[in-house]
Amino acid sequence: MTEFQPCHHTALQLAGTVSLPSPYPASGPVSVVVARDDGDLEVFVKILQVVGDKRIITRFIRPDDIRAVRGNPDGQSGDGPESWPILGIRRIKGELDKLAKELLEKAEKTGILGEAAWYPSAIVYVPESAPVIHRNEVGVTAAVSAEEVWFGASRTCC
Repeated sequence: MTEFQPCHHTALQLAGTVSLPSPYPASGPVSVVVARDDGDLEVFVKILQVVGDKRIITRFIRPDDIRAVRGNPDGQSGDGPESWPILGIRRIKGELDKLAKELLEKAEKTGILGEAAWYPSAIVYVPESAPVIHRNEVGVTAAVSAEEVWFGASRTCC
């Protein structure tokens, strides 16, 4: 009988996934957020990537799409992503579910949508076909920003 080693389990967890933020070894703060969807509440995982002084990428994914997280459970950055452990969904699911439950209960009770920090710096692995809300924020001059108003005016939804 062939035994699986930890490296085999890691390979299975990461097969067919994409690292967010990207490209590897990019990392960033990861949090859990609650949003409204036609009156219902939905939980998302928010991944922030500061690309530079003038560019920030924010990605929102569904918790069910997470396959693994590369990060330190104690929040320490250490020597960087190469030294962080890869945590499979079984190891992180309890903590993720707890944060989501707390946020949902607060939102239902108070009506206030919230956000809870999860990892100060991490990489989240999701399947290649996972849906992602990708928000690109770029610093520009006021004149350039004013010219971009046509984009929002032509749309009825985000």
